[in-house]
Amino acid sequence: MGAFTVGYGAALVMVMLGKGDQLAGLTSTIFAAGAIFVLITVRLTVNLVSTVLRNSDALEDIVAARTRQLTEQAAKLEIARAESEAANQVKTNFLANMSHELRTPLNSIIGFAKIVARNSNGNLNEKERGYMQRITSSGRHLLGLIDDVLDVSKIEVDEPLLEIGPVDPSRIVGEVCEQMAPAAEAKGLTLRHESGDDFGDIEADAARMRQVLAKLIDNAIKFTPKGSVIVRAGAGGDRSIEVIDTGIGIAPHAQAEVFRPFFQADMSTSREHGGAGVGLAVCHRLCTMMGFDLTVQSEVGHGTTFRIEIPSRAQTFAAPAIQ
Repeated sequence: MGAFTVGYGAALVMVMLGKGDQLAGLTSTIFAAGAIFVLITVRLTVNLVSTVLRNSDALEDIVAARTRQLTEQAAKLEIARAESEAANQVKTNFLANMSHELRTPLNSIIGFAKIVARNSNGNLNEKERGYMQRITSSGRHLLGLIDDVLDVSKIEVDEPLLEIGPVDPSRIVGEVCEQMAPAAEAKGLTLRHESGDDFGDIEADAARMRQVLAKLIDNAIKFTPKGSVIVRAGAGGDRSIEVIDTGIGIAPHAQAEVFRPFFQADMSTSREHGGAGVGLAVCHRLCTMMGFDLTVQSEVGHGTTFRIEIPSRAQTFAAPAIQ
């Protein structure tokens, strides 16, 4: 259009100067050239618009096809998620039912072993009584593992586990340390507790507090070949409970995993220390439910410290889902 305008203007100027007769043919040529330019421009514009429309249609088809694919994938993922949740529920129910079924005969075995070990009629020699005591000890160990698995399954199905009320942590620490003293003495370890004067009562489940502390102390005794296990409640004026041992310690890479269910720092089949790897996971979940924060600090060869941080006003929270 610019060439047409310029040509037309030039022709008008030349006509006004008296050159009209001589340039009439040139003017017609310029008008024709301008018209051709306009037609070419229109044709190019039409072609460009047609190309854009075709590409737009193709793009819409691509987007529609991709949308259908994403919708189908989302539906498949939803079905897989529902199936996974159903399978997990079946597993949880199985663990809970089997735990109950195992506890009944196991308690009978432990009870009868205790009766026989009393040797009321004097029919057993020392070696045989030792066998009975080992049966009792092994049965209690197995019963503890079953209780841990049962607790994990209960937490998974969100069964109510807590009975919250006022609790004196210092008193519970003393009671649990007294309960665990024979196990420490059997390994030649020193077990003692230290309590601050101003700890005060907290809102918690007393039975679950005992369970957590017993598991942490038992864990410390198990992984401490020599030295001591110290339990501090409110020592130094802070609101925390610490279980400190001089044991083998935990490698840095394993510290981030110790609260994961069924995790073992030593996964070899020849590992020295047994266990199903659920005790610390249960402790962590119970602490979370009571509004506490359970953390670990450790150095290989220099011992481990498990610390329960208790807020000024402990509250109860829902159990986190097991990953």
